[in-house]
Amino acid sequence: MKKTIKKKTKPRINIDADFLAIDVETTGTFPKHGCQPFFISTCNSDGEHSSFSFDVDPKTRIVEFRNTDLAKFKKLVHRYKHFVFHNALFDIAMLRTLPEYGQDIYNLFLDALHSDRVDDTMLSAHAIDSKETKGLKEQALIYCDINADDEKALDDAVKHIRLKAKKLNWMIAHEGLPQLAGQTSKWHKCDMWILRAWAIHHKLPKNHEYWHLCATYADTDTWRTVALRTAHARILNNEPSLIEPYLQNMRLMPGVLKMQENGVPLSDKWYDIEYNNATKTRTKHHAAMLKIAKKEFSLEDFNPDSGPQLSKLLFKQFKFKPIKLTEAGNDSTDKEVIPKLLQQTHVKPAAIKFIKHIRLKAKKLNWMIAHEGLPQLAGQTSKWHKCDMWILRAWA
Repeated sequence: MKKTIKKKTKPRINIDADFLAIDVETTGTFPKHGCQPFFISTCNSDGEHSSFSFDVDPKTRIVEFRNTDLAKFKKLVHRYKHFVFHNALFDIAMLRTLPEYGQDIYNLFLDALHSDRVDDTMLSAHAIDSKETKGLKEQALIYCDINADDEKALDDAVKHIRLKAKKLNWMIAHEGLPQLAGQTSKWHKCDMWILRAWAIHHKLPKNHEYWHLCATYADTDTWRTVALRTAHARILNNEPSLIEPYLQNMRLMPGVLKMQENGVPLSDKWYDIEYNNATKTRTKHHAAMLKIAKKEFSLEDFNPDSGPQLSKLLFKQFKFKPIKLTEAGNDSTDKEVIPKLLQQTHVKPAAIKFIKHIRLKAKKLNWMIAHEGLPQLAGQTSKWHKCDMWILRAWA
């Protein structure tokens, strides 16, 4: 009796899945520092929107959540099995901060991730063409022909109100704000809440654009996500070789989420072993450098860690041209200077001698020094030491 051999089914993205796309607008990008969502936009695979907006105290940046709306959002997500995000790591981490219901919603997403029921259009964009820009708006323009001009109106309005809000001592995003430690630019992106807060503060008419500009922007983004997921799924299904790498990246996400929350555990024993090995290696190389400096250049008690001594060796004996000065007015040997010195075209004989000497020692350590037959140097026929100017710093 012949055994029936089941053919392994190739993975495919389910285009017909009933899914919910979710996007959040937040008071910043760091949930660990207290940043939270103030607007949650959802759009299902049929294009139906449901949104949840929460006011932000402009003096504290604290989101004023309403329990009734949070309960409605929880009920909504529990109606679906499949979810779509553009940068799921960020959105899921932010939704976890929701009071009372955040952990339950997080567990729902985690279960979906373990079952291949979450799609991330940012990761699928990377799988399809890693060289293309991964931004949602740019991707939607490329693959769905959806215009990307809605962001400018919001940006302009937020920047305008930020200037006015500063005069009212509102806590607008700026350098030095503890909640935004790590943010270096695009501060207005952390203040999208400010338009609705301004409308409330000044009791603007309900038809004023400040009431709904951010909501319109966010809802358009979830619509983009729905369209982009469909477009990406078709491309991936037509190129099966791309699906498995994409799914492998998605399956890493639960682990990454846990690392974001708990950090990466470090073994003290392993750390001690590696630290001791590194110390021994450094001591060994340090001794070799001292021996070379004494034998080749008659430098007694040479200390490679001493800026002045290294400066004397480089600029007095090797005759390199100084790049910049220290605050004290001496020739600098900092980490920016050394590579630039090695790029100088006219290398003095003493330096060449030193490089050739180190090349011989490095060969015994199985370092990949320049030599005939090395693929990277195909075509090189002589002056191999010229390709190893890096070796002095590496030896140090």
